[in-house]
Amino acid sequence: MYRRGDGVEKDNDKALYWFHKAADQGNRSAQCNLGDEYRLKKDYAEAAKWYRKAADQGDANAQVFLGALYGKGNGVEKDYAEALKWTLKAANQGNALGQRQLGEMYDSGVGVEKNHGEALKWYRKAAEQGDAVGQTNVGYMYARGKGVEKDNVEAYAWWSIAAKGNSNAAKNLTIIEKKMSPQQISEALKRTKELRALIDITAKRFAVSLESSPAHFLEKK
Repeated sequence: MYRRGDGVEKDNDKALYWFHKAADQGNRSAQCNLGDEYRLKKDYAEAAKWYRKAADQGDANAQVFLGALYGKGNGVEKDYAEALKWTLKAANQGNALGQRQLGEMYDSGVGVEKNHGEALKWYRKAAEQGDAVGQTNVGYMYARGKGVEKDNVEAYAWWSIAAKGNSNAAKNLTIIEKKMSPQQISEALKRTKELRALIDITAKRFAVSLESSPAHFLEKK
């Protein structure tokens, strides 16, 4: 509440005080929150320390952020094997951010052998939970034929869904529409409705919060 200013004046120092109280007793959510606070202060070594404590207890968000720190070498020695390990742990728990991050690793061949099929698989898992960047990346894969047969209809559908939350998707939607026939656009609109229904079901099942995203160590698309 102090962090957000809910019911009280926003006070990061008091937020840290109470997070420490809980974190020192082993509360993993508080440990992850401490990691967030120190990361935002750019005290990456302290952030890594608290993320690790939470990650060791199975906190998926902490695992994603810890993986990102290892990938960038922030607060820890750069280690892509560790980045992969922690990102995979989060992804396997159904964490959308971890799934997207894992997709980016396979897509770029950072820390793993490049594999577009695996990249698409993980992007899609994140996308189906409502992650706009994941949805945009799925669109890229279909538009470029990476890991899947090229399909402008499918690309259009994913970018149409992502457009509200991702400016790149909105731009790509305008570009690809010019390359499509009226029939293809009609098919894409139908496919968009199908995907929206799927995403609504999946997002409710996982109930994942996508309010924040780790600073990823790969270049943005």
